[in-house]
Amino acid sequence: MTHITKAGAYRQNQLRVLAVICLAVMGGLMSCGKNPVDDKPQRDTTRPTVVATVPLDHDSIVPANTVISATFSEAMDPATMTSGTLVLNPPVSGTASYAGLTLTFTPSSPLGTDTAYQATITTAAHDTAGNTIATPYVWHFTTFRDTIPPTVTSTLPLPNDSATVNTEISITFSEKMDLNTLNSGTILFSPPIAGSFNFVTDRQVVITPNQPLDTFIVYTATVTTAVTDSAGNHLASPYVWQFHTIRDMTPPVPVLVQPVDQAVCPDSLHLQAAAADNDRVSHVDFYADGLPIAGSSDSTAPYEFTWRPVGLELGSLHQIYAVAYDEAGNSASTDTVTVSYLWRLLVEDNNEAIPRNLKRIYARSTNSLLQFRVETWNGWGNYKDSATGIDVAIFLDVDQDSTTGDKTTGVGETERIGDIGADYQLIVGRDGDVVRRWNGSAWATVGNVENLVVSNNSNFFEVSVPLSSLGNPSEIDLTVANFLLSTFQWDWAPNQGHVTLVVDHSYSASPPAGSGIMQPVSTLTTAFD
Repeated sequence: MTHITKAGAYRQNQLRVLAVICLAVMGGLMSCGKNPVDDKPQRDTTRPTVVATVPLDHDSIVPANTVISATFSEAMDPATMTSGTLVLNPPVSGTASYAGLTLTFTPSSPLGTDTAYQATITTAAHDTAGNTIATPYVWHFTTFRDTIPPTVTSTLPLPNDSATVNTEISITFSEKMDLNTLNSGTILFSPPIAGSFNFVTDRQVVITPNQPLDTFIVYTATVTTAVTDSAGNHLASPYVWQFHTIRDMTPPVPVLVQPVDQAVCPDSLHLQAAAADNDRVSHVDFYADGLPIAGSSDSTAPYEFTWRPVGLELGSLHQIYAVAYDEAGNSASTDTVTVSYLWRLLVEDNNEAIPRNLKRIYARSTNSLLQFRVETWNGWGNYKDSATGIDVAIFLDVDQDSTTGDKTTGVGETERIGDIGADYQLIVGRDGDVVRRWNGSAWATVGNVENLVVSNNSNFFEVSVPLSSLGNPSEIDLTVANFLLSTFQWDWAPNQGHVTLVVDHSYSASPPAGSGIMQPVSTLTTAFD
């Protein structure tokens, strides 16, 4: 049997009245068996409610830094979700935010400790349809005082552990600390360690020593009871641990960047090194011929120095290297490179019983010029004079093929050049200051030398030729001949065979003023006393 309430019977009567009206108005055009369709949306008249809170009602162990929130049963009007809607008593200032179904209130400062609070959601809270909560929603909670002292949870170095002299000391605590209490007066070391205090988080401090620690020393670290957490609780008792230092035995890894091996050293030479270390590089020193170069120590990368040698012999060879040091005193050297001062010595000839015989032959190359310096054991008079002058030929085999080019020279072609097939010759002296090329049957002059430094009553000259006029070779086989017109004598350098010159274009700097060293100019110059 179906039970019908008074409200249900009333509703049924309403439907009967509507049916009669429908029949009367529509005149039978609408079937009374169909209900009219109501397209109007139903208005939301349901009031929102608070379904959850933080803290819970009557919670008595609420931390002072708690954020208060209330969650509603339905979406609320954000305009009503303000700090005036969630009110605390005793009053607390703060900011409100709304997300999802939750209104959150963040106090501007921690709540009072040991304090009973009443929280209220006022009837200013509306849902999106404008319905307010039926009555203010009230709940209560009580904060507690943090009386738990902080503790040290970890350290680096670990207790009784070893550490390098460049170690940093780290201390981590169990809770948020008052960072103002973490300093050199509350964290002590024996022997003393001076350094900076840096805070990684509100629970961790890192001490960076101002200088490397002593080696093979036991350090005692003490965190005193003067340190406190954010609630003001002191460490219950001093925290003490020890660690010992060991010497960093790993040397740095240095590399000599400049100069390159076999470079020609002009009047100054740029030295540069790179260095890496498992900790920190202290400095890099540069050495020449086994001795430190004065003033070359550099403690900042890139490690570099400009070397200006004094009193070195032309063409002399010098060994350059660098030594890198780390802060633990470890050191390591780079590979050694060999450089020639101003010129690269190609030939050093014996002092033979021939007037004005050859002594040394030097060479160097720029991007565009091949340059030679020729020295004799004895000086000459007028360098163009057939009796007292010179007549030097530098024979060049630029294709390094001894089967091509000229192999003899001299009157009647009786003197052998050596084991090369000469393609070019540079002539300085009575026979001219010219460049000649072997045309297959004879020597033909192709032009003057690029520049010439020579003087009477001297024992050296310098000469150059454009590399482009020689076909820009990368290597050249060569020999040098000095012909004495007065006695019809020949001197060869080297005495047998030849030398090979690598054209490396390494010389680029201008020599110092007054050095007498040739500079790359494009005009023929001669000087006479």
